[in-house]
Amino acid sequence: MRILTIANLYPSKKNPEFGTFIKIIEDGIKDNLPGVKTDHVVIDNKPKNIVSKLFNYSRFYAGILSKLLFRKYDIVYVHMISFAAPALRLARLLTKPNLILNLHGNDLIPTLTTHKWLKKISSPLYDCCRNVIVPSDYFKNIVLDNYPNLPENRIIVSPSGGVQSSFFRKSNSVRKPTLQIGFVSRIAKGKGWDTFIKALDRLKKEGIDFHASIAGNGDMENVMRDMVTEYGLKNYVSILGALSHKELPDFFSKLDVFVFPSENKGESLGLVGIEAMAGSVPVIGSNIGGIPTYLKDSYNGFLFDPGNDLQLFNLLIKIRNLPDYQYISMKQNAYLSALGYESSAVINSLLDRLFPHADTIS
Repeated sequence: MRILTIANLYPSKKNPEFGTFIKIIEDGIKDNLPGVKTDHVVIDNKPKNIVSKLFNYSRFYAGILSKLLFRKYDIVYVHMISFAAPALRLARLLTKPNLILNLHGNDLIPTLTTHKWLKKISSPLYDCCRNVIVPSDYFKNIVLDNYPNLPENRIIVSPSGGVQSSFFRKSNSVRKPTLQIGFVSRIAKGKGWDTFIKALDRLKKEGIDFHASIAGNGDMENVMRDMVTEYGLKNYVSILGALSHKELPDFFSKLDVFVFPSENKGESLGLVGIEAMAGSVPVIGSNIGGIPTYLKDSYNGFLFDPGNDLQLFNLLIKIRNLPDYQYISMKQNAYLSALGYESSAVINSLLDRLFPHADTIS
């Protein structure tokens, strides 16, 4: 069996955090299906400007057309279908690839005019695909609303490759004297980093002893740095830049609480929150998208209204003031919640659904 993976983001040495979950799924296919041969067409670097972005996508589309028109694949596994749709629609004029569509954020909830246009182009591909994979029940319901003719039995819920075993660290420790707060995300519009900084400013004004670590980069990184300076938070905040996926377990191990303040309705799951929980870190997250499918208020963390920095501030105070036994219980609940998302189990379950007769593959 030959499987082609198509994705408009993929990790590289220069951008190790870029689409890590896609490589996890691809590696899981290679490691668990006997005799399978894999290939991919991907974008593995971040564009510096519009010219480099156009170049990336031109090469990406040319690669898709070349692979599909001149090579034979049993399965074409597509991540972020809307971004690959223009080339796939062209390819289907001459060939009939056996498509598996793994959907994410902007595929279903476009935020830009370009995304809306790409969603329309991708729509006919749902009618001819073998399966649609979504990260959460939240996204499954959106698929059914958007594509009522798509048979429900074609839809598979699988949480984006799951959480690798290296993230799991069981801990019964209490909070540190200085509250350690973490944030991991692209520094971009809708990710809630500004809400996070405003909540930190409230902590500073209340004289709370805390330190925040921010990991990630993006097109608004300079704006974020200016905001940290403007609010007088330089002594309270460490800006680490992008961390590789391998560095995240150590990052989480130093935290008392992780904040996930996304304001994006297209947050299909938010795997980073589950990765934090795997390290026994309670999460304070926005009540939006797929986040509430695993973050249970007052059990393994707290939920707040997106963009509400006062609520976030109050919940940071609340978690700081929890009695030790309640805080330790919340850490344990976070760890237990993440166990159901362990990567090898997630991959095996996905492959069982996709390839129920995998023992016959050669």
